[in-house]
Amino acid sequence: MAEIHHAATKFEYVEPRYVLFTGQLKARGDAAIYFQQNPSYLIPVLVDGSLVVKGHQWLKSNGLVATSPPLASRVFGGSLGQLMKQKRQDWGISHPYFTYKALRAIYAVALTG
Repeated sequence: MAEIHHAATKFEYVEPRYVLFTGQLKARGDAAIYFQQNPSYLIPVLVDGSLVVKGHQWLKSNGLVATSPPLASRVFGGSLGQLMKQKRQDWGISHPYFTYKALRAIYAVALTG
């Protein structure tokens, strides 16, 4: 959430299945060194990359980003949590761990699928 809703995050269209992502927040050890040297990297996407870029631009244009990761969590955490709770009910999912944060793991499974 903090990376998506952080004002400094950037997505650039590369091709339909990939976008260039800049804005990695958490990294330790060798990973931190790598991301300092390579702040942008390709990530695969589940929809056309242009939609990812347009979606993120929409968030920025509509003021749905924050100036810091902690602020992003405070401002958007509650409403995104409520949205996921509603979606669980709508989709008939009773598992309480189907959360906004869990979407990262779901994304990974969908990509490797």
